[in-house]
Amino acid sequence: MPIIGSCEAALRREDSIVFVIRLRDGEEVHGAENDELSVNEQTGVLTVVRVDGFEEVTTHYSPSAWASVTRRVKARRPLVGANKK
Repeated sequence: MPIIGSCEAALRREDSIVFVIRLRDGEEVHGAENDELSVNEQTGVLTVVRVDGFEEVTTHYSPSAWASVTRRVKARRPLVGANKK
């Protein structure tokens, strides 16, 4: 992973993270805007699909492997009071 030299660059990188899967072993899987996350509601299996160069990589995580999932969605409407001056 590249070293980020400024706080501004770190914030931009943080903004591009759309989801985080926290695995039971403590590892975190970060998904970017172009990555797809889906869950099989019957089995609990998480599936992450991402493009790596010219390849599409699909990874499945069993329910026994993951502890939590956080997904960020951009707000569709302005926050209350955001337009006040």
